[in-house]
Amino acid sequence: MGGFGSGFSGVSNVTVEECLPLPVGAFARQGLFTANTCHLGELEWQAGAGKVCVGTVTFWVVNMEGISKLTLEYTSSGQPKVQEIRLGTTPLPNRGYRRWVMCDQPLRPAACGVWVSKLYLSPAYPYFACRNCLSLTYVSCQQSHCRSLLGYRLRVPPPALQFRKVRRLA
Repeated sequence: MGGFGSGFSGVSNVTVEECLPLPVGAFARQGLFTANTCHLGELEWQAGAGKVCVGTVTFWVVNMEGISKLTLEYTSSGQPKVQEIRLGTTPLPNRGYRRWVMCDQPLRPAACGVWVSKLYLSPAYPYFACRNCLSLTYVSCQQSHCRSLLGYRLRVPPPALQFRKVRRLA
């Protein structure tokens, strides 16, 4: 079956586990999406048993009179980056709202514009984007036929997200 080059080439996509996640739910749990407020703070991703810092982002959340946006300021590959991300909400049937962020990368001519609950910063791309735009996959998808116990024991947990220095501006 299959012709020349139809098998596994030995090159796999970047995985979700290798990226820094930006979950919108974490912002909502901190109360940063309340109406008519502005917040300034810093995010830190920590990994490993020693809780080593693997990345930091300064953020501004603006929720004022029809303007809902999240602005991120960080360094990627030694270059300072600023990224603005649109925020959205969907009412839930019982009560409350589900928060979303729009995937809209500055370097891509045709941004996907999809509303997602989590964006990722990949080692291969300097801006936060959705799984689809970054062609991310999961480690479990790449190891679907490997059932060795060793593979399951060596899994690295994702970096933990921690909010630091959050303050309300308005």
